Amino acid sequence: MKIEYTPETDTLYIEFRKGKDVEGEDLNDRTVAFYTPENELVALEIEHAKTSVNLRSLTVNGQAVPVKEEVVAT
Repeated sequence: MKIEYTPETDTLYIEFRKGKDVEGEDLNDRTVAFYTPENELVALEIEHAKTSVNLRSLTVNGQAVPVKEEVVAT
């Protein structure tokens, strides 16, 4: 599992596992789900994450998860 936050775009990306030939599907105006051709969920992308998710207290199975801030070159 990989969790990345990009502050420049305020985007949170959560990858549950690697997948080939994934396609994105808009769940709403802020969230995209990525699926394999077999319809298995592999990742979520959340835009405007600061207003949607509390990044300081992100937990999985009761354990705090560090969110890696990715620096995007402009």
